[in-house]
Amino acid sequence: MGIFFDKKINNLKFADNVKKGLKSKVVCFGDSITWGYSLGIQSPENYPASLKKRIKKEYPRSNISVINEGHNGWTSSDALSYVDKIIKLNPDLVIIMFGINDLLKGIDLKSYLFNIKQIIKKIKKFKIDVIFLSPTEINRNNNNILDVYARKALRIARYNGANIIDIRKIMKKTFKLMGVGKSYFLSIDTLHIKSSKYKIISELIYKKIF
Repeated sequence: MGIFFDKKINNLKFADNVKKGLKSKVVCFGDSITWGYSLGIQSPENYPASLKKRIKKEYPRSNISVINEGHNGWTSSDALSYVDKIIKLNPDLVIIMFGINDLLKGIDLKSYLFNIKQIIKKIKKFKIDVIFLSPTEINRNNNNILDVYARKALRIARYNGANIIDIRKIMKKTFKLMGVGKSYFLSIDTLHIKSSKYKIISELIYKKIF
């Protein structure tokens, strides 16, 4: 699959360490999309696992640890309460994705943006690099509201020193080029990702940072 993507993220300590064969650690922090939920089970191709495989394929001598801190059903409020435990893992990079459950569970936009801001600020305080991923597409009527959440969160994240990857925009452009719809990517529950398609996220992240 040819993935549409724009300019790369530069100057990440994590990427430099990987290329040099130095010990490197990334924590993927998110909800069930990060965990890899697919029809009741964890997909073996969840994006953290697929990202590690992709990196090891290209850099076989890398000394890399990829930790999946995906939590089913979590909102940004849950994440803010837990973020200190993420920091204690002492990662070089934290990749964050929250937003879908905030919308579904009625977390208002102002609270969501506050939470994302505080999560990033707490992590950045310890000189840890952050990448914020926009929440993935959903195939429901309120997807347009999620667009607003995603757009404003990306802006907040960038303003507070995080690198950003607008997965929603990139996927929309990619699927348009392919001539396919959301059903190509999404499970029948209209929220989660088909097991075989989680590696699309990992490939997208890989291409942005290497």
